[in-house]
Amino acid sequence: MESGRGWVYKVVPELEDLPAGTTLTEADISSGVGTVGIWGGEWKDQPVTEMCWGVAPKFQGNKFGKKSVGKCLELAVRDGRWGTIHVFTSTSNAPSNALCLSCGFKFQGEESVEYDGRQLHTNHYTYDTSTK
Repeated sequence: MESGRGWVYKVVPELEDLPAGTTLTEADISSGVGTVGIWGGEWKDQPVTEMCWGVAPKFQGNKFGKKSVGKCLELAVRDGRWGTIHVFTSTSNAPSNALCLSCGFKFQGEESVEYDGRQLHTNHYTYDTSTK
């Protein structure tokens, strides 16, 4: 789904995205392995662009998240309207924190963020699409 406020994409890998030696098949990945999204939101009473992603547990560890986040960032740079993208990952989610760094996000520090009525302890990352 794509709209003026944001994008949400289903991650459907190509056959060539399957790592060597995997037991995954085309049938396993054909209906999708996760999602990636970008949207206009608000943080500290200011408008910001946020990004999120998720890969189903069965498919984690196959670089599907990294490839889909990278592709979404490429599209955001090309689109030209997103500015600085913010990501808030759990401080305990090592794979997501590593993905942020490997995709070029810059660590800004730890933040307490409210989500769905709960306070979450997160790492805050940014990616400036205007300098790419």
